[in-house]
Amino acid sequence: MTASDKGSSTKIFKILHVDDAQENIDLVKEYFTDYGYTVISAGNGVEALDLLEQEDVHLIISDAMMPKMDGFQFCRKVKGLSEYAHIPFFIYTGDYLDQEDRELAKSIGVERYILKSDGLNELSEAVNEIANQWYGYRPEDLAGENDTIDDSAFLEKHHQVIIKKLEEKMHDLEQYAETLNKKNLELQESEARYRSLFENANIGIVILDRETRRILDVNKQAVNLFKYDKDELLALGSLPIEDDQQMTPQLLYTEQFFSGDASIKNKDGKSIEVKINSVPIARAHDPRIIVYIRDVSEQAKIQQKLLQIENMTLMGRLAAGIAHEIRNPLAAVTVNLQYLLKRFTGNDEIRSTVEMAMEGSKRAEQVIEKTLNLARAKPPQAKLEDVHDIIDQVLWFMRIPMKQKNISVEKTFSSDLPKISVDGKQIQQVLLNVLQNAVDVTHTNGSVGIHTFQFDDGDIKKVCIEIVDNGPGIPEELQKHLFEPFNTTKRGGTGLGLAISKYIMDRHNADIQVSSRPGRGSTIRLQFPVYQPISGEKNDTR
Repeated sequence: MTASDKGSSTKIFKILHVDDAQENIDLVKEYFTDYGYTVISAGNGVEALDLLEQEDVHLIISDAMMPKMDGFQFCRKVKGLSEYAHIPFFIYTGDYLDQEDRELAKSIGVERYILKSDGLNELSEAVNEIANQWYGYRPEDLAGENDTIDDSAFLEKHHQVIIKKLEEKMHDLEQYAETLNKKNLELQESEARYRSLFENANIGIVILDRETRRILDVNKQAVNLFKYDKDELLALGSLPIEDDQQMTPQLLYTEQFFSGDASIKNKDGKSIEVKINSVPIARAHDPRIIVYIRDVSEQAKIQQKLLQIENMTLMGRLAAGIAHEIRNPLAAVTVNLQYLLKRFTGNDEIRSTVEMAMEGSKRAEQVIEKTLNLARAKPPQAKLEDVHDIIDQVLWFMRIPMKQKNISVEKTFSSDLPKISVDGKQIQQVLLNVLQNAVDVTHTNGSVGIHTFQFDDGDIKKVCIEIVDNGPGIPEELQKHLFEPFNTTKRGGTGLGLAISKYIMDRHNADIQVSSRPGRGSTIRLQFPVYQPISGEKNDTR
């Protein structure tokens, strides 16, 4: 449209309406069409510029806030193009703009600035005014054969349009609510599956916060492992890992996967050997980490027993192979030493030297004999035995060495102990080794305690024999090697007594435990399962 078209007799007045809300476009189009105007529409400034190239437009009505190109940018663009600069430009917006924004609109060539909240009447009056002043058109000229409608008819049509839009929106909202409800149910089901897997896993699972190290969640297996209830674990502050300074940073700050061995302390103060794995939760910037904890203490015990059996079996085979070669020459040495003792009856210095050699020969014979016992070891011939009878028999054997040191025995025997299924003679040997060690380290005029009692080890009932001495104790660094062959802390000892004892206890599916503190004596515990069947058992109840 050019300036020369002003005052033309044409009955067409074309409005370009630009708005990103379809309901606004529909409303304006229906309203002004009823009054004889032709309305074309665009969703943003970019689309409107394309329409300007295709259509002759008398008036532009544009929203202020739109995507891609807003109303201000669009107006500036139109007024900057000579072929469109003459077209009057209205801003018709629902956004309140202050005086400064109105001045900006005026400065870029906006003829009218109208708020949607003022209604269509003000917009209609402004359009009619521009049509008349700029182009000489009157509404009755534009209407032509179209019937104009009064205010009540418009309100009725407007009401119908609004109701239709509300119904469409309500339908959309209902569909959205249905979809949201479905997604929520799926999420709840997924959460329930995760929680079930988490709670019922046969491995301890702990959720930690990397930044604070606090425990955020634990499953049932972790609660059972630590012996704390869930609330107590959450209140701990961090995992009760021994050697925490070295282990915790590694498992917390791994980027992919961490695996390591550690010891934890449960609520009872018991150390438990565990395998720890940790992985970060696979979401960016999530400080949580998943820690898997598996109790491997029983596995470690089994491995230790297997190693002990392997060592003792190997030593027994060696003993059987070399005992014959050692015993014959040793017997010849002993005979010659006895001859020398008879020969040098008057020379005290020579006799003393020979006697020392004889003592060494006897000790060598003892070592050979004990080592051969391993090679000759037979499976336990078990029957039900009274623990107290075994103890009393061993005390009878030990009466002389105990009397020599004036050592008393403090006995505390449980009155209701069940019998245990053992090879009585082999357990006597174990108890004799342990009690001999206790007497050896106990000071003259001292005492040795022997106590018996029953306890529950998980689901297994056990009978315990406890031997307590008040000797010097065992250094901590030596305690882990006590059951290794030829390891001894006793002067003149062979280092085989406890090794053999451990071997016998393992074959009875029983435990031997040592606890000792330097300067405060030692405690040895022999623990037997009640009526636990073992290899080769004979259920003799005599």
